[in-house]
Amino acid sequence: MGEKRLNIVSNKELIFAVLLGAYATNFLNIGNIIPALFIPVVVIYIIKNEFTREFWLTFYVIVCFGFLYAYLLLTHSIGSTSANIGKAIFPACLFLLGHKLVMKDLNYKKTILFTITLIVSTTLFSFFSLVKTTYLYGDINSYILENGRYVVSIWGNTQYASTLINALLSFSLASIPLVFIKSVDKVKVKAMKFILLICFILSVYVSLTLLNRTSAMVVVVSTIFVYAFVFKFTIGKILMILGIWCSLVLAVFMSNIGINNITFGENNAFWQRMVSSQMSEDPRFLAWREALFGMFENPLGGKQTDMSLNFAHNLWLDVGYEGGVLPFILLLFLTTIAVISLYKFSTNNHPKIVRGLMISIFSAFFVCFVFEPILQGMTVYFTFFCFFVGIIQRLNYDKKSVSNRISYYGCTSF
Repeated sequence: MGEKRLNIVSNKELIFAVLLGAYATNFLNIGNIIPALFIPVVVIYIIKNEFTREFWLTFYVIVCFGFLYAYLLLTHSIGSTSANIGKAIFPACLFLLGHKLVMKDLNYKKTILFTITLIVSTTLFSFFSLVKTTYLYGDINSYILENGRYVVSIWGNTQYASTLINALLSFSLASIPLVFIKSVDKVKVKAMKFILLICFILSVYVSLTLLNRTSAMVVVVSTIFVYAFVFKFTIGKILMILGIWCSLVLAVFMSNIGINNITFGENNAFWQRMVSSQMSEDPRFLAWREALFGMFENPLGGKQTDMSLNFAHNLWLDVGYEGGVLPFILLLFLTTIAVISLYKFSTNNHPKIVRGLMISIFSAFFVCFVFEPILQGMTVYFTFFCFFVGIIQRLNYDKKSVSNRISYYGCTSF
């Protein structure tokens, strides 16, 4: 009976999955406060359990960063009080929640449930928001020309910038390499792969419509890292990757083909945006330099540096621009912890499909961290980063505990 219980997902976990999906999509425009519901749960969890030094180090860094950054923002009168309270509390709350929810998830069903829920919910929210915008204004291209690269939320009349939509879509875009991963549990994995493929197709459609260049980088980086850490590179696999990307490039070059107002070739707005300027001419690079050197002149932040853009479009530099050197250093420290935890996870004896899933998710995070202003309107995205750091650390701990028990009792297999 106990063994059977391990193989199912409880109603409680399904409720948590639904709440996480609602939080990710700001359900009915009140979803952003959902982490407040998790606070009693994670407080009880942290009181009743023992943890490793890695856990406490990560937790303290997240707490120190969140509260210091929020305090400095309030001091400089940047952002609303409620938003800054969320930046102080919710990252640590989501880290603890991720750590709790996958406790003893030896068959990884809960890990996959929460991850797929996030991918599906963010994809559907973005796609149907685009559909709603098209329905309201008739021609999405005309709407973008007049109003900029925004969509109207399905929950009301709130407009979401393409940078936020791109961040939400990054999870499904990054998951495409998983479609090519072979697994022993063929039936269940095939169903998951089908869901991921549908989400990827919808995400590509939305990304092309909103002219999101970062989405292409997400797919490329995720593919490279998943294949590097889950598989060994072979000539055949390298040729397959090259074939996929050549096919995509060829599709972009096709002319005189239209799909729902998306025209390929020289008249395609996405392609024009990709080739209209060289990478070195991207204004974000100038903003990065301004923000970096500005920290030396304004170590306490406060947005005192003269910037060519409103933001540096980089997670770490934007934190330094607003909060100064101390939260910038703490965030770098947290990033280092996350990278080390992910490396341990990717080299551990977890199933290929799970390793690929986590690597693809973190590839999405880091690409968006490099190119987008995350904590200046996308705090939810950062809190999910903390959530997945908690997940991989807990899975690493449980895997190590099982291995130690096996070694202790002299077993040769698990």
